Amino acid sequence: MNIVRVSLIYLVIPIVVLWLLFILTDQVVMPLLTRHGNEFPLPYIVGKPQADAEELFLRQGLVLQIAGREYSPNKPEGVILTQLPQAGTMVKEGRNIKAIISAGVRIVTVPVVFGLPIRQANLALQKIGFVVGDMYWTDVDSLPENVAVETIPSAGTLLPLASTVSLAINQGSRRNHVFMPALVGKPLPRARGLLDSLGLYIAELAFARDTLLLPNTVVEQQPTRNTQIQRGDSIRLTVSMTE
Repeated sequence: MNIVRVSLIYLVIPIVVLWLLFILTDQVVMPLLTRHGNEFPLPYIVGKPQADAEELFLRQGLVLQIAGREYSPNKPEGVILTQLPQAGTMVKEGRNIKAIISAGVRIVTVPVVFGLPIRQANLALQKIGFVVGDMYWTDVDSLPENVAVETIPSAGTLLPLASTVSLAINQGSRRNHVFMPALVGKPLPRARGLLDSLGLYIAELAFARDTLLLPNTVVEQQPTRNTQIQRGDSIRLTVSMTE
């Protein structure tokens, strides 16, 4: 009887030990190795300074990896622009999170366009990344008509990328020609005043429903901005109405 009991004990003990080892491995060892069950949603760091994002990740056991820098017109240097994976993705401790950070606003130099035809002067500004602003007439006897005389601001000025640069164009013999002003976004009385000062008049006035703008705000113009036209030409405008 004792022999049977001892045999059972020797048989049961290994089974119990193996079962305990299985439970220990499944519930303790494997989670430590795989961090299974410790996943959590990745926080949103876009728009945060790099130092703040690194501090947040440090508390959560994550690693911020800077994958690159890009110029940004509206984000200061060092601010997170994008993150990968995206916020909300389930991640584990130790995960590397890639991010692109802002290199700040890119500063560029206004080029020399003196003597260039209008189209080439426009392209020279746009190629660098400037926005071509209004164009104005000026008189220089030593230059042919319809060529650029200067930029406003002047050549050599340092400006943020995407800044607006206007052009002064030599008028020459084109005394009756004017550049169509930018009217979109202006109140109708202000648009009328600009057109009157240039010897232009509104031949057609249409209305379009737009609840986001104040009534009588110009939403469309023909001809478009900076088009060369003659004094006395007629203009077509579309203005907003709320009802």
